[in-house]
Order: sequence, then structure tokens, then C-alpha cells
Amino acid sequence: MGAQLLKNAPKARCYKCKTTDIAYICHHCGRLMCDSHTFFTSVSHKNQQENGNSKPKLLTTEFTKLNLSDTECGEEPYHCSDCIHIVRSIAWKPILIGSFILVISLLAIPNNRLGIKLFGLLTGGGLVGYEIYASRKIKKQALQEKPPLPVLPSFDKVQITEILKGHITLDSDGNYQVRLSSLQGQLDIDMSLQGEDYERLERYYRPKYRSADKFHAGFLVLKGAAGIKLTEDVLSSPIILNPNDTAIRLVDDINEQPLLSGNDERNAHKKHISLSYNLLKNPDSNFFPIQLVVCFHQATDRRGLEIAIQWNQPETSDNYKDKLPKLQVSKIELLELKFPVSWGRVENINLRDNASIAEDERTISWRKIQIENEAYKDRRCIFLVQFENRIDPVNNESIITGKMKVVFHKTLSGLEDIQFYFPTGKPHKSFDKNKSIIQTEVEADLQLSLANIRYQHTKNFPEDDKFSATRQRTLDFQGISPTYNIIGLLTDAMSSTEQGFYVKQVIENQSALNVAANRLNRSGAS
Repeated sequence: MGAQLLKNAPKARCYKCKTTDIAYICHHCGRLMCDSHTFFTSVSHKNQQENGNSKPKLLTTEFTKLNLSDTECGEEPYHCSDCIHIVRSIAWKPILIGSFILVISLLAIPNNRLGIKLFGLLTGGGLVGYEIYASRKIKKQALQEKPPLPVLPSFDKVQITEILKGHITLDSDGNYQVRLSSLQGQLDIDMSLQGEDYERLERYYRPKYRSADKFHAGFLVLKGAAGIKLTEDVLSSPIILNPNDTAIRLVDDINEQPLLSGNDERNAHKKHISLSYNLLKNPDSNFFPIQLVVCFHQATDRRGLEIAIQWNQPETSDNYKDKLPKLQVSKIELLELKFPVSWGRVENINLRDNASIAEDERTISWRKIQIENEAYKDRRCIFLVQFENRIDPVNNESIITGKMKVVFHKTLSGLEDIQFYFPTGKPHKSFDKNKSIIQTEVEADLQLSLANIRYQHTKNFPEDDKFSATRQRTLDFQGISPTYNIIGLLTDAMSSTEQGFYVKQVIENQSALNVAANRLNRSGAS
């Protein structure tokens, strides 16, 4: 029995059991961990969580005395199995006990009991000396393993944008072609550091760790089937340390942040992070979600054009076994068209509130058109233009050029959202999801020839006189279901050179589940 290897887009998973239920992040290496495979550094962590105690008894001092105890971040760090360690605090109790024994031995034990006195002095002195030696080792370990300065910024905006660029051409033979030029993603984060972060640096961190080089703003985890790879310039950036497939550690130099370096100028607390990425495998032109249809507008005596932007939904991808994310159209950000001089000035257009005509009266720009419910249902938006002169499609100058930009919700890569974690590895639960913008921008340069587009007022089919009374005829094809393959083949046949039809659109009625399910036509063409 053979086995087939299927590609899967990487998801955020626990490094041990591979579950997607992520609870914490190792604050050292950035590994993702479920609750069962997290090494806690407090006594009875789970029991105290269940009892609602937000201040568990800590066994390590990595983040203590940094003014974090009353924050959502807390003082407890989280570790994986490879990074688990404990930075002990100085044991003052043995030092006090040893000092007490020394004092008693010197003052309370008489000299005639020399053996007992010497034993007390040696015991007390040894205990004090050992603990002083141990405390120096603890301080040295703490300085060697000191974490970067933890900061707790507020995240003002998170924007994930994937930009798909291409070229759309309609040549003089009527061949419609799409050529992809690039597909790249961008993750932009705007955050604001707080005055408490500067206070934490000066009043707590430097007295404890003596010096400060870097600050740590936490982690971000990519959510969803994120088939992406960070670009080389991002991987070499100082803000990225130890990135893996789905988790990124946000670290930067303190001197690079004006607020932390003592600069109190305006916007000194602002920090912008920009990360670019590529898809692990780009879709081909068959998955380009935009299609342009150009035709003459009827009853305009060949002076009007109808340009329809249609958005498609690809069902599957060769990238992964999963289906492509279902893009939801948001708005048409821009449609800019430049028309030939011979057509004369533009006399009329639709969607005028969103349109502007250049001074040359040949270039029209529609901007920021929000997709209404009716257009969303039909998956198309129509633009109408009427010119001063008649349009001659066979003229070599009858070429429209321009560009368009359409914005969709969701992404092609499958990246759905990001989750923030504090520098200790604890999830950032107070982040407002409404501040996240996740979108795909489809941009295309246009070159459209009208040489193969014809114009006619109205023509009825069939033309035979014996059908003139009804003007309709129904043909039954028993045993054939009107699947999308059949409709596609029929459309191609009607559009062939022999038949000579120009099919503008194919409309599919919604499937019926009532008694009329077998009596209503599902599709129609125009």
C-alpha cells in the first residue's frame, strides 16, 4: 500500500505534542508550548491559577523587582524543556542564622568552654562565608543570564497586507491573458511605549542588572495556516531574534528607541515595526481573483462602454492540500482608465461621486468604491462611460490602458491574525482585535484592445420566422446535469469562431430546495 506525502501550510503548534492550543512561549528561545509542556517557575502554579491567585510564589528572580508584579505581564517566566533553569535569590536566612551563632559564640559562651566556643565560631562563620560566596555566584549568574529590559507597549494598530500584482491584457484577437508579476506580504505594527517603561529602566532594571543594552517588547505568533517565509532583510534585522516558522521575538537596541535613551521629543514613545514576507509557493494566474470584461453599452450608438470588474473565488490550490482562503471583497480602491483621443471628450459616467476626470478629458479615475450588497451578491461592479464620438473598434488606436486596485478581506497565504505574548511568555489577552486589519490588495496594469469586440442594438434568437410567435425554444438533453464543466464547455462552444456569439456573462440562479427545484433553469447567458 503506497503512501502520499501532502504539503501542509505551517501552523502555530506546541513544540512537543504539535497541538494548536498554544498557552505560552519559552521566553528564551521562542518555542510555542501547550499548557501540558510548559515548565513553570512558581510553586503550585496550576492550583493557584484555579484559585484566582495572580501572584504565585516564584522560584526564580529573572523578572522580579522590575515593577511587573501588578501588571498583566507578571513576574513569572515560562520555559521549554531545554531552557528551564532557576535563578535563585540570595538566601538571607542562613546568613542571619550564621551571624546569630557567631554573636552568641563570642558573647554568651565563656572562654573556659573553649571547645564549644570554637565550634560555634566555626559553624557560624562557615555558614555566613558560604552564603556570601553563594550570593556572589548568584549575582554573577543573574548578570550573565539577564533578560533584555521588558517593556509593555500598547499596540495601536496591526495590519497584515498581501499585495498581488499582475498585468491584464486583451489583445486584438480577443485573447484574455493574466500575467502575475509579484506577490509579497507586509506586516506592520504600530505600538507606543509607556512612561512606566522608562521608569522601569532607570529605577529598577539598571540598579538590578547594572547595564542595559536591549529591550524586549514580547513575541508575536502568526495564526492560521500561514504559508509564508520572512525575507532575508527581515531575518538579518536586529529586531528579529531566533525566528521560527510562526513565532517572532521583538527585540531592539535601547539606543534605537528615543524614549528609553532619554529623548523626550514628540512621538519619542512611538515604535513602528515592519516585516516583509514571501509566500512559500505563489499561486499561478488561474487563481488571479479579478477579471475584467469590456463591451459596448447598448443603445448608445457605439459611443458607450461597459467595463465590469468581476471577482472570482479559487477553490483549491496546488500549494497545499487545504483549500485557498475565501477572499471577501471589501472595496475597489482604484480604477484608472485612459482612453484614445479619437473618442473625444467624456460626456457621461456612472458612480460620479467617486470619480474624477483629468484635464485632458481622456483619463477617468474611480476611487474608494465600497461594494454594496447587490454588487457583492453578483460578484461584479460595472462602470459606464459615454464619449463624444463613435468608437471604431477596428482602429489600431482603440486600446484602453490603465490600472486598478481591489482590496479583499483575508489573505492568500492563509495568515489569519497574530497573537501577542509578553516578554515573560504569557499571552497578551487585553489586545483589542478590532485594531487588526487583514487584507489582500490586488493590483493590475491594464491594456485592453477593442478590435475583437462587436456592437449591436438587439438581436433575437432564433431568427427563423416559424419561431417568431414565441421567440423562445426549449431543448431537452436527458441525462445531462448542468454542472460548471458543462456550462463552461457550452460557453466556449457558443463563443467559438463558427458560432460567432460574444458571451458577456453567465448567471447562475441560486439552487432551489422547494417544489420548483426541477422546473427552474439554473443558468442563463447574455
